[in-house]
Amino acid sequence: MSAPMREPEKLAAAVQEQGALPMPMGSAGHGCGVPQQEGLEALAGYEPTVEALRGMIAMFRPLPRPRITLYPSLDGLDLSLSSPDAFERWRVALQIAPLAVRLHAFGDGAWLEADGLFHGVAVHMAVHGLQLTEEQALTPPPRSVPDGARGAAAVSALPPSPAEAQR
Repeated sequence: MSAPMREPEKLAAAVQEQGALPMPMGSAGHGCGVPQQEGLEALAGYEPTVEALRGMIAMFRPLPRPRITLYPSLDGLDLSLSSPDAFERWRVALQIAPLAVRLHAFGDGAWLEADGLFHGVAVHMAVHGLQLTEEQALTPPPRSVPDGARGAAAVSALPPSPAEAQR
């Protein structure tokens, strides 16, 4: 007959069996000492954001997996992507206009970001850690596009820059 298991051994056995850690219990018996109803009401701010996230999971399963942060106070999702290709695939899927993408350069690095909406919830997406060549780092940013202009037609409608005119 084996000796009865002590509490840490029971916990280790439960973790191994379930493959996850159990929720900590507080003095009130409802997780970390917070009464259960207050905890659920505090999570209510996440509902629209979680529903949008569920929609993304259903619609965009084949896309690269982003790191996701939920912001209930801002009613939004933050998608951090691992590469420019992943960023572009998500931008297209979320129907964010190419002209909404912003490039931020610093030294020899840069990041891209864009904002949009999905199911009425704000979505901010970014990819960080992009490496720039010396030439790219020294090149001034592109000219801005006139208000109301869209897509390639808008870019081709701009007068050529002095460098383009010399070519």
